[in-house]
Amino acid sequence: MLLNVLSTAWRICIFRAGPQDLPAATQAVAHAVMLAVVVQAVQFQLTLPLLAAIAQSVVAVVVVWAFTTGVLNMRGTPERAPQTASALLMTNAIFSLLLVPLLLGVAFIIFIAISRTVAQGGVANMFPPTNPPDFISSGIGSSAVGAKGLGALAICYAWSVDTLILMMSACANGLKLLTDVKAAHHRRLFAAIVAVITLTLSASIAMVIYLSYQHGAINLSSFYFNNVSQYPFRFMAFNLGEPAGPNWMGWTHTGIGAVVMGALMIAQHRFVWWPFHP
Repeated sequence: MLLNVLSTAWRICIFRAGPQDLPAATQAVAHAVMLAVVVQAVQFQLTLPLLAAIAQSVVAVVVVWAFTTGVLNMRGTPERAPQTASALLMTNAIFSLLLVPLLLGVAFIIFIAISRTVAQGGVANMFPPTNPPDFISSGIGSSAVGAKGLGALAICYAWSVDTLILMMSACANGLKLLTDVKAAHHRRLFAAIVAVITLTLSASIAMVIYLSYQHGAINLSSFYFNNVSQYPFRFMAFNLGEPAGPNWMGWTHTGIGAVVMGALMIAQHRFVWWPFHP
């Protein structure tokens, strides 16, 4: 039954079916409600304690169900309420689940591109022209992501946007240098990297907290403690205030860039005489 419900909900997402195709049985409706509560609780837990996240997800499901039932009652079709509400809850859950691998995939593509540029290009650092939250909200549309999805993307600003100092590029540079150095015990390098990260991260967090309380964080760096700290909230406020669909012009530019970059990479790998590194 659950697989049938999920299959129909996916077909609704890709416009191959409608709410009327969902089973109207009580068990099918219960599966839709349970899945919606679990998925939304996971999203809410990004910003709330577990019990509060579960309570908020239950409230959200009840509001959707009550609103759908009320509208259909006014239109004189109350019998369609279970299927319509189930369709709304299931499609929202599916889009929310797809958001996680999409976000991680885009993030790691950007991280790998930065690391390769730094390690192979010989530059100290690189700041990409886009970032995962902006790419997703622009690529699939903020209206499709929804309020809860935008909140989750805003929280991800902390680890996915400020890539000026990226551990992947630092490690890539270290591994590149290690290949030219005849050092013993290469396998111990990973343990050394983990130890250094743990030590420096702990020390830097403690120092920032101490100095912030001692002198006032905004007096230390207005850019990081006043400007950057507001980025996630500005991102969410803008996309909630002006919901939009996919940016097709952005996809066009991305496609052109991918074709050009692919051609440059093929030329570098296939032709010894090719003078330019992509």
